[in-house]
Amino acid sequence: TMSIPKTFEDISKLRQVPDNQEVFIDMHSDMSLIVEILGYDDEVCDKNIGAHYFADLAQCNDATDSNIESNVIVEDATFIPLTPNRAAGLAVHGTQSVCKKLQENSDVTSEQVKIILIILRMPDVGTDFLVSLNYPLTPRET
Repeated sequence: TMSIPKTFEDISKLRQVPDNQEVFIDMHSDMSLIVEILGYDDEVCDKNIGAHYFADLAQCNDATDSNIESNVIVEDATFIPLTPNRAAGLAVHGTQSVCKKLQENSDVTSEQVKIILIILRMPDVGTDFLVSLNYPLTPRET
């Protein structure tokens, strides 16, 4: 279970979301929260997995620019409580320039988006668990 602010709505009520994701949108801003369960990627070591998933997210977002500001393995056991002993926790944050189309017939604009990515690696159960919070740094024009 996870607590999220009441202003966040489950996007699956509006559009289809893959079975391995939960996606929430803040109804008062352009902030989004994505919870994703992926297969454990044993080809990428813990110290590189943050950059790996951040780059993958940039590709999925069609980002024209991507910059990691911090990428750390979190040693504190309270970072994500009640996790398996061999689980590795990572925190990554940075920015991406993401192209957005505001309306059907409008021009495409680019905006800077702050990405906070939390990764919980659980090799014993073959899972990489990701939580990403995305929010625009540049306000949209209405």
